[in-house]
Amino acid sequence: MKRMIILMLAAALFASSLGASKAFAAVPAHYYFGFDESVKPWTSASINGRVNKGTLTLGVEESSARLKPGIGNKYAVLANEYGSVVWMKSTFVTTGRNVKVEFLAKDIEGCEGCIAIVYVGRNSPQYPGEFKTTYNGLGETWGYEGLDFTLDSNYLKGEGIGNNMVVAIGFTTLEGDGYCPDQRRIAIDNLHITVSDNVDN
Repeated sequence: MKRMIILMLAAALFASSLGASKAFAAVPAHYYFGFDESVKPWTSASINGRVNKGTLTLGVEESSARLKPGIGNKYAVLANEYGSVVWMKSTFVTTGRNVKVEFLAKDIEGCEGCIAIVYVGRNSPQYPGEFKTTYNGLGETWGYEGLDFTLDSNYLKGEGIGNNMVVAIGFTTLEGDGYCPDQRRIAIDNLHITVSDNVDN
């Protein structure tokens, strides 16, 4: 049974034998979320701030849990209960610049043809225009989503909040502003985030 794993490999430092100069090299940082037990550390957000406990929940594939209720593949469920664009987000601390976000997604309720949207930045996103998408329409079966991002290197010169990285994943439609009064829900699973090393030469 898969369980949520957050694996971050430690930075490896090396210096020249003469000590005249030093270079910093960090192996890639890998984060994995299987959502087996909870959706933590992810929290919900929306374009207008209207979310509740039903916006981001833990779901389970009932087809694999008929004989043993509660046992089966679990995943994160995002619901636009107020009709607005919604997303889940989490904050990481990293000195890398190159970020790849990969996951599986599918329609659960009323969202066939919706598109997944992904954001990576230093601050929390405020509106859908800040997100990127593959424009792959979601269907009833799991589909792969993968996007690459490059963080602003100026922030890497600071400490603490300056090295924050916010990742957000949500969904919208291609109809108008994406607003829909009917509830729509999607599933997200097997989320991988890879942050590559940044070396200033």
